[in-house]
Amino acid sequence: QPPVITAPATSVPGAVPARAPESRSRMWPLVVVLGVAVGGGGAWLWTTRHPVEAPATRAPTPLPPPPPSVPPSASATPVPEDVARAVGLDVAKESPMVSFAGAVFPLGYDAGAIDEKPVHDVSFPTFFLQIDEVTVVQYTRCVTAGKCVPAGNDDFCNAGRSGRDLNPVNCVSQPQAAAYCAWLGRRLPTEDEWEYAASGKARRLYAWGNTSPTGRVCWGRPTAGTCDVGSFDAGATPDGLHDITGNVWEWTSSDYCMYDPGVACAHDQKVARGGGWFSSDPNVVRTQVRQGYPPASRSANVGIRCAKSL
Repeated sequence: QPPVITAPATSVPGAVPARAPESRSRMWPLVVVLGVAVGGGGAWLWTTRHPVEAPATRAPTPLPPPPPSVPPSASATPVPEDVARAVGLDVAKESPMVSFAGAVFPLGYDAGAIDEKPVHDVSFPTFFLQIDEVTVVQYTRCVTAGKCVPAGNDDFCNAGRSGRDLNPVNCVSQPQAAAYCAWLGRRLPTEDEWEYAASGKARRLYAWGNTSPTGRVCWGRPTAGTCDVGSFDAGATPDGLHDITGNVWEWTSSDYCMYDPGVACAHDQKVARGGGWFSSDPNVVRTQVRQGYPPASRSANVGIRCAKSL
């Protein structure tokens, strides 16, 4: 069991109970989107050059509608830098992390979709990953501190909705997610780190193992949306990560490119991992599944989990 950076004994606003993952909506490679899938032409072009039969077990899944523009300002009154920093330290203390030793890891899944293969070795140093997804109340504290721009707030977004404080924040762009993590003295994980933490050395198909995701994740809720962070203990990883699959996809710092080195990368999308609430396809919550989003998009399907280097 890897060591855990524990939260303080005192209760802090925004602290959450134990939880489990949801289901993830998936888009096909090279599709340009703004939180909504709009076609599969890019994937078709790739397959005409490299004939590979996409697995019948995972079909393209539509994404929920995009939110409106993010409000332009976070706070009318500037917050002193030392105060903002102190609040960030408090939120970091209530957001425990698990450590993962550096490793050489076979990334991908040869029986998966086009963008999951070929399996290839990657290496990374020791890192830490937050046990929980970032909640609405935690992100709101960053906004109040003047270090984050407000999340979107339409019908599919959680910010500003009654009863959603302990749901994962969504409708945030990749730069917004990175800014939140930086406020905690952290960063977004790479997709290599994310997959290693989610699947482990055993390369589990799902966060908990290789059994069905039924009853283990927050998914298949196209009209109900996300769940409270930590609502599904049975979906946690053996290392104690909650909602690593399901609830919302999670931004990473990695460019969304094909693993095949012969396919050029446009570098115009970032990888999100983990699957989300919108889909009911069990393949979407596999630990190897990838999704590309333009970094400026603010999808109701995507949220935040922060990492940190040793």
